[in-house]
Amino acid sequence: MRNALLVLAALCVVAAPGIAGAQDTLSDTPPRPGANAVPSTPQTIGGTEAETFYTDRATFQAANPGLALEDFESSLWPPGSGVILGCPQPASSAGSAGCYNPGELLPGFAMTSPNTTGSGDELVIIDGAAGFGTPPGLILGSNYFTAQTRVDFNPPVAAVGFDVISLLGGLPVDITIYDAAGGVINGQTGVPAGSAGTFWGVDSDTPIAAVLISEPSGADVEVLDDMEFGNPIPVELQSFNVE
Repeated sequence: MRNALLVLAALCVVAAPGIAGAQDTLSDTPPRPGANAVPSTPQTIGGTEAETFYTDRATFQAANPGLALEDFESSLWPPGSGVILGCPQPASSAGSAGCYNPGELLPGFAMTSPNTTGSGDELVIIDGAAGFGTPPGLILGSNYFTAQTRVDFNPPVAAVGFDVISLLGGLPVDITIYDAAGGVINGQTGVPAGSAGTFWGVDSDTPIAAVLISEPSGADVEVLDDMEFGNPIPVELQSFNVE
């Protein structure tokens, strides 16, 4: 069966290269993420004032209304399936074999995992029912501890926000945003993350072409949920139905 879940006990082995692997048995007591969480206060790495960072989704939405929302729920594996599965990069509206059919993810972005070897399982999709203490539903991100999670936007966007999940140890992450030429716009280090997810968002006067999320110790993976992105649409210009 395609949905062969992986040895969760192997996650405790430091040498294990990734969350999803070619295992075929299960542990009855998967590790509980977040037990070793490190309290953290984000530190901005850029010197400009052209970006605003957010830690609250409602505040981010109020400042940036009308963004597209990708919740990653439209997978071949429905919420509640308990899936833990490696997915080939990129994951985009063109699909990701075995995880998403073409058209199931929104257009305008592509997720990859830098520093992987092109083995076809660069990303991982995980369901909240899999026992990691993650939010209900599906999350998507890097499958490998020493890799990162990157999202590219085409066309570039004015704002992006998401719940970032540090799956195993609740370790903080570094997040950097890039312009269309590949230059660093700005970013933050020490962004809190955990198994339940922590919201992080940014809007920028310089269009954002990519976001890179990295757990710098190489001891955890970075997974995303409920990503909002695009150019804000004033409420009065948003479409509505007249009854």
